Amino acid sequence: MICWFYSSYSIFTNCVSNIHDFTPALKVTALETSFSFIYVVAIAYLIYAFLDKKSQIRSYIYLISSFVVTASFIILSPVTSRCFLTNYLFWILLCGEIITASFKYIPSDYYHKASLFVFAFTVMCSCLVLTVCLTNKYIDTLRYDYIKEQLKNEKSRSINIILLPYDEYNNDDLKKCFENNIFHEDNYEKYILEYHNINPDMVKDKLVVLCSPYDYYIEKDE
Repeated sequence: MICWFYSSYSIFTNCVSNIHDFTPALKVTALETSFSFIYVVAIAYLIYAFLDKKSQIRSYIYLISSFVVTASFIILSPVTSRCFLTNYLFWILLCGEIITASFKYIPSDYYHKASLFVFAFTVMCSCLVLTVCLTNKYIDTLRYDYIKEQLKNEKSRSINIILLPYDEYNNDDLKKCFENNIFHEDNYEKYILEYHNINPDMVKDKLVVLCSPYDYYIEKDE
């Protein structure tokens, strides 16, 4: 593997470009690409070395399909994180195939314990993901009602927007709409306000104050 990698690097630097002429961003991209290539080759070798014939065929189909569905984004645009859902699904199927095959190498004495551990870990992860999704959904519904409540006071020149508690796991369209001030454009962020029966013209000129769910409940208690 090291010899192949060095040979590829030598051919690239001698025939294509000198890596010293790269910008820092291109060097990072080249390094990430190299590690990704080695990672994929290692997975392909593990599939060949440890899986049976039927599992090999399924695994190679998943691996190749993940690249086929991603290759279309070279010419298609725009590309967002949601476009890679199919790619993630193929990688999940591949991981499941490899994990299932690895159970054959577990001694029978430990198989039951391993099954219980996998089941408990899966349930725990599912509960965590479900908690994040349900909490974000609840707060997302609550903050639109809160906006309607504030708009009833026509004299108020500001409006409070409740932030999602786990915004790193959610595409916060409402926050993006106020931060970028894009009410005059025909876009998703504008239409989502209209979907919740909120007139964008009533909020576009107001001073936006971002607050956490904790601040909202403290204000309500007062």
